[in-house]
Amino acid sequence: MPLTIALRQILASYYNGLTDNSLQTARGGLIMDMEHTMDIMDTIREQIEGNRIILYMKGSPNQPQCGFSARTVQALMSCGERFAYVDVLSNPEIRANLPAYANWPTFPQLWVDGELVGGCDIVCDMEATGELKALVTAGSEGAEA
Repeated sequence: MPLTIALRQILASYYNGLTDNSLQTARGGLIMDMEHTMDIMDTIREQIEGNRIILYMKGSPNQPQCGFSARTVQALMSCGERFAYVDVLSNPEIRANLPAYANWPTFPQLWVDGELVGGCDIVCDMEATGELKALVTAGSEGAEA
């Protein structure tokens, strides 16, 4: 979205007959938007690397704001492990950039040990087969010893 806005600014400057200085300002805005996007990507990376289990969801575990997030939280909580979460509705920049970072277009997104596990259907299927509990408890056993 920021790229689209910057391109519109450049085109508007061109079509409105503004000076080259105005075009440079618009291009400078594009560079700033790209730098800001890189900062958001760094934030996402730090969140994933800094939390063994992290769920990007709509709402919070106590008040999920969509059925998919609610089902994913329920599956994850059934494993009995603590996890971090990010409410993407309260963090629109993360909501806009995480799909590109993860190459996964939808929410929720569950990450364990720095790897994307998947969304609601995958997490619920894994919970039904016992794979989810095995995955999320595998790293915690070493931490307790």
